[in-house]
Amino acid sequence: MSEYDTTLRINQILWDGASIEAAMRIERICWMRPDDDFIGLINIKDLNANPRIDSLKKIKELVTENALQTSSSDQIVISPLLSTDIGDKYFARAKELYDLFTPFFHENQVELFTEGMRYRVIKKNRVTLQVGLNTVLKYLRRYYQKGMTLDAFVPEYAKCGGAGKERRSIKKLGRPVSPENIGGYSDGMPLSKKDKENLKKGWKKFAGVKKETFQGAYEKTLKEFFFHEIRVLPNGKIERVIDPEKPIPSFTQFTYWGTKKLSKKAIRLKKSSEIEIELNHKPIMNSSRVKEGPGTQYQVDGTGGLVYLVAPWDETKIIGKAQIYGVQDNYSQLVVGWSVVIDNASYATLMLALECAFTDKDDLPADLNEELCERLGLPCGSPLMPKGVVCDELLGDGGPELVGEQSSRLVERGLFSWATAKPRAANWKAYIERFFGHLKAKLNQIPGAADRYRKRGVKAPSELACLTPSEFKSLIIQAIIQYNHSYTVKDHPDAISLARAGYDCCTPINLWEWGSRHRSGSGRSYPKTFIRSVLLPRVDASISSKGIKANNLYYISESVNQLHGFHRGLKQKTNRIQVAFDPRDVSAIWLINEDGSLGEVCLLTPANQHFTGQSLWDVNSYFKEETAFISKSRKRGLSKSISIDDAMDSIISAAVARRNMASEKPSFDQDSRDNYQQEERHHNKWSNEITGSPKLEKCDPDTSPFDTAESYFFGE
Repeated sequence: MSEYDTTLRINQILWDGASIEAAMRIERICWMRPDDDFIGLINIKDLNANPRIDSLKKIKELVTENALQTSSSDQIVISPLLSTDIGDKYFARAKELYDLFTPFFHENQVELFTEGMRYRVIKKNRVTLQVGLNTVLKYLRRYYQKGMTLDAFVPEYAKCGGAGKERRSIKKLGRPVSPENIGGYSDGMPLSKKDKENLKKGWKKFAGVKKETFQGAYEKTLKEFFFHEIRVLPNGKIERVIDPEKPIPSFTQFTYWGTKKLSKKAIRLKKSSEIEIELNHKPIMNSSRVKEGPGTQYQVDGTGGLVYLVAPWDETKIIGKAQIYGVQDNYSQLVVGWSVVIDNASYATLMLALECAFTDKDDLPADLNEELCERLGLPCGSPLMPKGVVCDELLGDGGPELVGEQSSRLVERGLFSWATAKPRAANWKAYIERFFGHLKAKLNQIPGAADRYRKRGVKAPSELACLTPSEFKSLIIQAIIQYNHSYTVKDHPDAISLARAGYDCCTPINLWEWGSRHRSGSGRSYPKTFIRSVLLPRVDASISSKGIKANNLYYISESVNQLHGFHRGLKQKTNRIQVAFDPRDVSAIWLINEDGSLGEVCLLTPANQHFTGQSLWDVNSYFKEETAFISKSRKRGLSKSISIDDAMDSIISAAVARRNMASEKPSFDQDSRDNYQQEERHHNKWSNEITGSPKLEKCDPDTSPFDTAESYFFGE
């Protein structure tokens, strides 16, 4: 059927002229009665037009003669709305009006379309309709102009208020002035055309300046354009005065007219710094996902300060908040590695997460593995994590753990390549960032969680801490396994392929399994010893007579001992060598061979054997606590030593004073030996009395110069 058809149908459009755009009158066919030669028409171009009746035969002749054009396409009427396009409240109101008016319109079609009968039939049914005459006419026009659909009764609140039309009045428009504040600072005033232009100039001049608030821009605009008087100060300077008794534009008027053709959002964006734009306003239209397959790229990041932990040996002592590192596959969003330590970000903490990602996770407790398999609906003993795979590229921040000699060694050994995310571009590694957001939401309910927005009157998170590091690590492992097996990956390009392959859900573990079989991921496997030799952190150690000193501990080496490296008195310079260590267990260190591989294992010396099996963070905590205790002990010992020195000085001062009072100076004579022997006999008797010896007689207090031990040491 062609666009123009001479067959008349309900809801067809009729117009006069060569085109519908140039037509003066466009009408819709509302109903037809061939027996009575009636046709109901309404002009859809004039929203205030009333429906009318015409001759059906006459309209057909005009259509046949091409005096009237007809078309089935409704080009200028709003297309029908769905109930989901409007709110439930509006749809219910439209349905209520539709049920009220449509029976009345259809029962009285001829009367409503006849000029002399329209008002009489509306007045007759006004009580039944319970609305006024003008309301009935409004819905009558809209119902037939919009094609007799439910959309005719949808409230058109968007057309209310005269949008785009500027109102003119000698009185102030908008918010009324309160009677008690007439002429006040924030009441506003009627604005002339020049006032509006000045407000726009002030907004453009002052509001777009960086570090200038909108309130400051408003005050500068008043000072620039709306002052009432100019005063000349005694020093010759000019001052612009605003009279508080006279009306001035309000802040609301300033922001309204200032942003009339501008955008507050654009102004704030202009005022923002480059860092703030990069973080919060930059458009994100790309994707960080790689499509090659599992193991192509890993994303790594760390977060800290989630939960306060207590010491396992004393639950009343808080040891701080753990640092969590996560390694996530870019293709499947599977968390392949992690580490939980009580330390700041460093290469040692990153190494633990990378070793966990590159090696098999066979160190999970058997009871935990069995319980999680049962909860996840897996056969008992099923692996909860995939095999360890070394990626081609590692993407992370430019933090201290990724920049340095030890990190560059991994690239030199060809294990993988580094890729550093752009500063303030979290969307480059969006998946690991999203995982940490998921993890934080999971841990917020744990007692001791560090809540950033803590309410007043609520206990501090540190007061509620109760988890030990081992318990917290177990929670993190279970949360990671839960994420890998239950999190639904959205908008993945291979989600449909998973469904066709028989997988019941698009989880990271399923994407990893399917991608390992069907995608060209280039993950590689290496022996654990090789991975450890590359990843283990290294430190410079010194050789002394006590052993090889590394991390404040001493170790024994047979090869160094055979070279007389531990001997004293050889007047040789202190030798320094590089060793590798495992921060999780300080029981041993490894010497480094010339080819960079791990060499001889060096164990702790007998003096440091009590540190066997402890982690580096435990050792550092021990030395820190020991240093604090020794420092405190020295202060107390010094206080006691000074007190004893004062007592000794008093004895010496008394003896010196007694000697000075004597008429003769002390000298050796014939009686010196007899005096010494007599004093020795008195002292022996007094000593036997103190020790309780039964063989000696008690010393007579009258003849003994000392009565008690205190008088002997400190004097009477």
